[in-house]
Amino acid sequence: MPIVTMLCGLPGSGKSYYADGIVKENNNIVKLSSDDLRLELYNDVNDYTHNGEVFAALYERARQLLENNVNVIIDATNLNRSKRIEFIRIFKRFFKEIVYFNRPFDLSYMRNVTRERVVSEDVFNRMYKNAHIPSYLEGWDSIEDLGSGCLRGADLDFNTLMSYDEFERYLLQRFCDLAMIVNFPQDSKHHTLSLSRHTYYVYKGIFDDYNNTDKQLMILAAILHDIGKPYCKSFNEDDRYAHYYQHENVSAQLAYRILRLMGYGITDVLMVTDVIQLHMWALNVLNGGNGEKLKSYVGEDMFEKLMFFAKCDQNAK
Repeated sequence: MPIVTMLCGLPGSGKSYYADGIVKENNNIVKLSSDDLRLELYNDVNDYTHNGEVFAALYERARQLLENNVNVIIDATNLNRSKRIEFIRIFKRFFKEIVYFNRPFDLSYMRNVTRERVVSEDVFNRMYKNAHIPSYLEGWDSIEDLGSGCLRGADLDFNTLMSYDEFERYLLQRFCDLAMIVNFPQDSKHHTLSLSRHTYYVYKGIFDDYNNTDKQLMILAAILHDIGKPYCKSFNEDDRYAHYYQHENVSAQLAYRILRLMGYGITDVLMVTDVIQLHMWALNVLNGGNGEKLKSYVGEDMFEKLMFFAKCDQNAK
């Protein structure tokens, strides 16, 4: 069965370099690039006004190649969950894999600004905050990643509940993204606690009351679910309360890299990032939103996990 491979990552994360190397080594793989197609069809690689037509043409070319048993690599950022789900629907007859380029934000941005075609800082930041990590919930046959870096041992004791002081020391002694949440003021009408204390009580709620076999992963999700907030804090004009738009996406990307650096396997990491990316959706359901769409997307088992997590999150004021 021919394989269609989607690449997923920020501009400057190395997708095109990777694809070119694969194509060079294998004459039965064709790279299709959205940038190349914009240049071909509209004579402007920066023209995003015809994205619908560009991707329709790209997918049609991919389908024709796959029908002729030629493997295809789709080279674009591919950061949006709903668009990836549509892609999977279109190519459901073929083996579908996605390669996620798990590069640090700063590295991708520096590469972006030093290359010939530069994505502006504003657009780059917006892409980062709106990016969804790939998930098996979307329907992929295989998910791989690049850029995990060197491994550090997983050093968290999952059998003993830490006191808050021990928890704070743990955060400060590990990754900088964890240290940033210590005593971070949320300035929120939804939370009276600092970010680290809120996180601690979510962690404690999971530790005390969650008893399924994936408890370790749920504890990790609790510790990491809001680490993107310091990067997303903003105030609207004349509003004394802070907003954290898309913090769940940033938290998931940071958590993904941290857990891979700690040596966790990709399947476990994806379960954690699924919970993190979807926890705001679950909170909305908990507060009266329609849960059927979420349940139909994630399935009954994950839905129950998310609702349990949301209750712990909401109780940790």
